[in-house]
Amino acid sequence: MRRISGWDSSSPKQERLVLTGPSREDMENSFGHSNFMLTNDGRFALARVERDAPGMASSFRRNSQAIINVVDLQSFSIVSTLNTTDKLLAGGVWQPFEDHSILADYRANEKDARGSTFTRESIALLEVSTMQPSMECNYLLHYGELKQDGHGGLSRTTSTSDMSSGCAELMHKTNASGPDSIMKFRTYSRAANELKFQPKEFSGSPAAWHGCSLVDERAGDNLALFNCGNGHQTWYDTMKLDSRAFFAVDVTTGTAVLRMAVNPSKSAIGHLTSQKGKSWLALLTDNVDLAFYPIR
Repeated sequence: MRRISGWDSSSPKQERLVLTGPSREDMENSFGHSNFMLTNDGRFALARVERDAPGMASSFRRNSQAIINVVDLQSFSIVSTLNTTDKLLAGGVWQPFEDHSILADYRANEKDARGSTFTRESIALLEVSTMQPSMECNYLLHYGELKQDGHGGLSRTTSTSDMSSGCAELMHKTNASGPDSIMKFRTYSRAANELKFQPKEFSGSPAAWHGCSLVDERAGDNLALFNCGNGHQTWYDTMKLDSRAFFAVDVTTGTAVLRMAVNPSKSAIGHLTSQKGKSWLALLTDNVDLAFYPIR
């Protein structure tokens, strides 16, 4: 990880922080997934690389192993490094919550005695400084039969059971109506959702697929982040990206204030953050390359 300060001076300062993790060769051969996240207050960064581990977590899902680095961006130092098989840390889906916490969600499908599939789900509120849960909810999610919804599509009902005692506390914390709504707390502002951002380079033929999706927002800074791409259908019926870029967009005007192109053949995750009153775009590319770009 690199940090560059003094952008507007004649002698900018570059600092380098070495994160613990697999080599690039290991990343290509065995570590297939990566995540990068900033806490909402911009204080901490989390980088996780994940791979399958021996054994099965359920009838359908393998165990996971991950190496996680927690970085204090204020002091630019590593707070902790974890090499773990904990299901929420290694295999959970993460979302930032409040200032410096994250919600981690882990799901594993099972079959009951009648052969019906259900989901065993665990959700925890983790304090980033320790990566320990302060609240945890465990429950089972059951699925009804698929039925026509009257609009040409299919829908089905769901129900929950076997809720742990921590579910009520976590539902109250996130204003959720049920345990299956805990992870849906985050919504973008109406202004960001109503943006019709479509730059010309990602809006025309001959691409078989093109478009932009809203992936992050900092309402206090009036900024939204869009992930845009052009792709085409390959002969084996999958999509291949031909070009890709992240755009930081001013929500009040709908205009892009920063464009960062990324290699369409490499993984890339973007996130908006702020430090000392300045807005930044954080990009994790190729699983291991983390960089910060000033927006304005």
